[in-house]
Amino acid sequence: VLALVLRSLRVRLRGQIEQSEADLRSARVAARAATDRERSVVAFFEAFFRPDRFETERRGLDHLRAYPRDRLVVWYMHILYNILLPTTDRRDRHRALALEHAADWGDDWFLLGERAFIATEAGEHVEARTLAERALAARPENAPAAHAMAHALLETGAEGEGRAWLGRWLADWGAASTNLCHLTWHQALLELADGESVAAARRLDAILDEASPPLGAHNDGASLMWRLHLEGWPEPLPWESLEHSPVPPGFVFGSLHRALVLAGLGRSAEIRSNAEAMNGAIAEACQALADFADGDANAAADRLLEHEPDLVTIGGSRAQLEVLDDTLITALARSGRPNAAAQRLEVRLARRPSLRDRRWRATIAA
Repeated sequence: VLALVLRSLRVRLRGQIEQSEADLRSARVAARAATDRERSVVAFFEAFFRPDRFETERRGLDHLRAYPRDRLVVWYMHILYNILLPTTDRRDRHRALALEHAADWGDDWFLLGERAFIATEAGEHVEARTLAERALAARPENAPAAHAMAHALLETGAEGEGRAWLGRWLADWGAASTNLCHLTWHQALLELADGESVAAARRLDAILDEASPPLGAHNDGASLMWRLHLEGWPEPLPWESLEHSPVPPGFVFGSLHRALVLAGLGRSAEIRSNAEAMNGAIAEACQALADFADGDANAAADRLLEHEPDLVTIGGSRAQLEVLDDTLITALARSGRPNAAAQRLEVRLARRPSLRDRRWRATIAA
């Protein structure tokens, strides 16, 4: 049963949806004669791929109360809470899951890394770093823990240390990591925070060439290019390389990055057309990006400010969603509101030091 589930997940990542559905149906049939645990796993993934976000959450929570160390379900609950669940309290719900099972998860290297990520998203960066270090000590090639460590180092303003540490980790283990694309993006974020835009831009080829999975290259590539674009990167950015990247229907987080690509290409009318088929925060974020691409920084800033409390429902980590805050700060500065832009940077700097943000604040003040 689990082999069929795993094959379903594997081919889905390659875009083979019909084969994935067939494998999941076969798993359901096989589960009739299997264990309660296997039937529960199949039911969880059936809900996950319907997709029924809240039914997925319910089934995942029930499953982990019975089988708390099931790594596969823990990982897909990570995806649910970090990317897919359209609620403003999704990080709190993820934190509650980790706190409920901390004793059950114990010193398992993967589960320690997961706890570290959840902690840093909750703002508990010291705890996150401690957990990540324990996880890496248990298994040095532990990509989930390296990911959590990269978040914690960025969020505490330790970009210099982070660049050095993650650079060493990638050199030792990155080539064998399924998270290579995303961790390379994290290295670029640390370089940007350290005022090294040129070094960050050099990561683009490695990100855009990563084909496993292609959606990761799309999201990370678009995010990095948009940040460079906001900084006034002097060279043409390779937006065309992502022009035809597929985004699964209903994948809100991917739709945000599709809008970044279209904005980079100057195709605001296409962004607005796509946004008409959307609802809620993602529609407003896309419209704001269209405003920005049209040169209407005032409208973009007003729209992002109005809907800011709900932007978290789009999905993504704090580091990923900061691309919208960067857009808002730029739009405020360009629309004649430098004090408001500088104040947002003050708030960020109070949370974490950043050479980039200090320079940005000084530029706006000047």
